[in-house]
Amino acid sequence: MELVLTSSRRTRVLTVGLAAIISLYFLMVFVAEPLRSFAATDTTTVTLQVTSSIALSCTQDVTLPPAPGSGTSGSGTTVLGYCTPITSNAFGYTLGWRVVTGSGAPALGCSSTSPCFGTGHMLNNNVTGGYPDAILAFDRNNHINVPGDFDGDTIKTGSGSRWAARLMGTSTTTGGGDITWGADGAHEGFLNVATGSIVNIAKRNTETSPTGDTEVIKYKVYIPTGVFQPSGTYKVTVQFTATDN
Repeated sequence: MELVLTSSRRTRVLTVGLAAIISLYFLMVFVAEPLRSFAATDTTTVTLQVTSSIALSCTQDVTLPPAPGSGTSGSGTTVLGYCTPITSNAFGYTLGWRVVTGSGAPALGCSSTSPCFGTGHMLNNNVTGGYPDAILAFDRNNHINVPGDFDGDTIKTGSGSRWAARLMGTSTTTGGGDITWGADGAHEGFLNVATGSIVNIAKRNTETSPTGDTEVIKYKVYIPTGVFQPSGTYKVTVQFTATDN
């Protein structure tokens, strides 16, 4: 049997077909077309250089307890000072010391032909024989930068009064510089602090905490039995330097 559509049905079929074609077209344009669009990409690298910072603060004034100038006690007198280095440097810092030239007392009685004691000695304003009275730096018998015992066994009457210092084992960084300090105690090693080049006493190979390290410096004066040390106030200025590694 042959199916014959009326004119009205043919018109309806045609209308529905056209609507479907139009709908499919818009579907392709607004949905399918974006899915097959071409794309271009690139990248940006964001870089920040963080520079290191370093700071150092040390005890400004260190006063040793009074010592008798008659040398009758035969004992030393000590006091502690502190330095706080702070660095953000990933490779840490090195801490060094030296004595500021001409520190301690005015250069009374000094001249080019008659120089004052000049290698890290504690000086007094009093003048004896054309020189300021002095407490000499610890003499290590040419064992440069090798700490040694600093007591009655090493400082005899003939040596005169001496002063020295050491980095204590209670410090955050107890070594790593030019010096091997050894343990605190009865035979702890002391060293002279001299003018001239900086001597490195401690080294750290990483950054510190934001509050820094605590380096403990022990200062000592020894007046041997039988030495008559002129009275007065003796001074020396120790300069500390912290440098990024």
